[in-house]
Amino acid sequence: MDLTLPPSVPIGAFVGAVAVGVILGVLSDRFSTRWPEHEPPEFPAGRAIGWRTVVCALFGGFAFAVLLLRFGDNIIATVLFGVWFATLVVGLATDLDQRLLPDLLTLPVIPVAALYAVSGQNPLVGTDLLYTLIAASLIMAAATGYYVFKTGDSGARMVWG
Repeated sequence: MDLTLPPSVPIGAFVGAVAVGVILGVLSDRFSTRWPEHEPPEFPAGRAIGWRTVVCALFGGFAFAVLLLRFGDNIIATVLFGVWFATLVVGLATDLDQRLLPDLLTLPVIPVAALYAVSGQNPLVGTDLLYTLIAASLIMAAATGYYVFKTGDSGARMVWG
């Protein structure tokens, strides 16, 4: 895949999108300290700026840079994926702060993803479905391996009773 800026996208728009992503990352981190409601002892609301803020800012800037590199010449895809990427940045901040993803963020994405899947027009997958399935399987295997390594629990009890 060619990751050059489409000719229809001015460099100022690209820099602006990265700046918006960074600002969104910082604001998402600050927002995640207050929403959703926290359990007071473990997750104090209004914590100080720290490594989570930096991670969210970098992720936001990267996400919006890639957004224009990949979809800059398609306004509909840019808007749809821009909203999705913004949701992912807020979700990352909330997950890093509280270790949860609120339904308010995740459930609205399901119908949009289903429409893309049913229509066969998913710009993230295209015709490379086999490679996408392999990548998804490897990511799941790595996450499962990490969980088992960290906890020593294979999760077999949950599956087999």
